[in-house]
Amino acid sequence: MAVEERSVPTIRWDKKTHPLVGAYAMRDGNRWTVLVVSRKLDGLHDGVDFGDGTTPVTLRLPFQAARSITLHQLTGDPRQSNREKMRIQPQRREIAAEALANGVFVINAATGASPKGLPPGSVFFYVFEAKAL
Repeated sequence: MAVEERSVPTIRWDKKTHPLVGAYAMRDGNRWTVLVVSRKLDGLHDGVDFGDGTTPVTLRLPFQAARSITLHQLTGDPRQSNREKMRIQPQRREIAAEALANGVFVINAATGASPKGLPPGSVFFYVFEAKAL
């Protein structure tokens, strides 16, 4: 599935511009999975202040409504690892199907994120069971 990213935060490093948020989509019939990844962390990095590291994200999907929405995410501090102790854990939660309205889905507190959007260093898999296309 093609994803069009219209506006994402970037950082200039090693003479290249790198996106700090990525989105990827997969489809199997009426089941759509959208992976949203934040490579952005809070604080000052290479002279750029990223504040609290949160990124507002709005998804515009090719279907208007969903029967169900499930969020699979990794929880924990993105600066940690599981090498010595299980700090990063997978989590699954149901999201209200009404969070998708007229094909628009906003990542916020109601959809499993923070009130301001996608948390820093996060990995979110949203699985949408779409109503008729």
